[in-house]
Amino acid sequence: MLSDFIKQFFGNATLQILSFVFYLYPIWLPIVLSIIFWDMWVHYVRNAFFASIKYTLLEIKMPTVIDKPPHAMEVIIDSFWQIGGETTFYDRYWLGKTRPYYSLELVSIEGEVHFFIWTRESEKDIIESRIYSQYPGVEVYEVPDYTTGVEFDEKTKKMCACIFKLVNPNPALPIKTYVDFGLDQSPKEEFKVDPITPILEFLGSLGPGEQAWYQIGIYTHKAGADRPKAHKWFDWGFDLEKSAIGFYIDTKGASFFKKGDWQDFAAKEIKKIRDSLYDKDDPKHERFPRIMTKGEGEKIAAMERTTSKPAFNVGIRAIYIADKDKYIGSRKNSLYGAFRHFNSMYNGLKPGNFTGYDNPWQDFLGIGENAQKKLYVESYKKRAFFFSPYILKEQFVMNAEELATLFHFPGAVATTPTFTRIPSKKSEAPSNLPV
Repeated sequence: MLSDFIKQFFGNATLQILSFVFYLYPIWLPIVLSIIFWDMWVHYVRNAFFASIKYTLLEIKMPTVIDKPPHAMEVIIDSFWQIGGETTFYDRYWLGKTRPYYSLELVSIEGEVHFFIWTRESEKDIIESRIYSQYPGVEVYEVPDYTTGVEFDEKTKKMCACIFKLVNPNPALPIKTYVDFGLDQSPKEEFKVDPITPILEFLGSLGPGEQAWYQIGIYTHKAGADRPKAHKWFDWGFDLEKSAIGFYIDTKGASFFKKGDWQDFAAKEIKKIRDSLYDKDDPKHERFPRIMTKGEGEKIAAMERTTSKPAFNVGIRAIYIADKDKYIGSRKNSLYGAFRHFNSMYNGLKPGNFTGYDNPWQDFLGIGENAQKKLYVESYKKRAFFFSPYILKEQFVMNAEELATLFHFPGAVATTPTFTRIPSKKSEAPSNLPV
């Protein structure tokens, strides 16, 4: 009956092809099952490895005056770049080990602004020493996780959330960094234009019953091994648009033979610019080319500078959650637009996936949206970005300079009242005190 149906609607040729494929199942079926089993095995040992690791949350409290420019934070983030832990086949695929990854978090709890770094407990002392080496006046504390006990319940809470992505998918094109704002020159406080201050002002404006969380996950980018975008041909993960966890196929940008890298994006764009200088009717480039414009030269220089620095795989998400009677809908615009002033003429950040549906008929009784919100909170609490079952599809590559622009300790120019600072500067005791 099935063969008659296929023959009638799809033709005899289609039936013969399907029959041929079916009779070859002893060849292709074991291969397919082996690939699926191997992928599931890797996910199993990797999740077992993650479960065996202890993590910690560090809070950084700042003094009244910070004289260091964001370049100091760039030095700290540079030190996060490491490829150890998964150097051998045995480590990666039998023990499930991975490179360490970190979460840089900027948080407001009822208007009190906090800076956090989430990391493996084994790296706590190392990270503290790196912070103190660049910011001697700060204090670093190991604190309880502020997300513990926070759950989304549609009966008592309201929330909105989003995942950010690049405006231009070419990661070699940079966002506007602290260098573009002149903060690399250490200007006086009255002349500083620090791009992080609008975010701090928004976070400081929250009131009782409100919380806003920004989370930047970073993971060392290995050239030739990690894709700047999306993943493999298939993987386990969750799709926030479908509000489901499961097996998905993603062929966008995938290749059987070569894994793209952000240097490849830069080389392709630079070649495109340089090729445009020549006459299309002169394939041998024998004629004198036109002169490169200032904008084209600056674009090439920007890409070369971007790709010359340590690279990280990055995922960024944001959540605003509040008690039902305290929720302010207009906060969503500030949450989603927080990174808008980092947009350059080349690239920027914008919200990609976000909670909610455009039309009411897409979500019966709000079931899908509530499932979305619970997934956002759960994946945030697990600091899950790069591995199953919470793999972000909106991943991209940034260098340490760009990350230090998004997450750094502000100077006195940030006057947010609820931004807690250390009231006095520590100093060493005089050497001539009596014993």
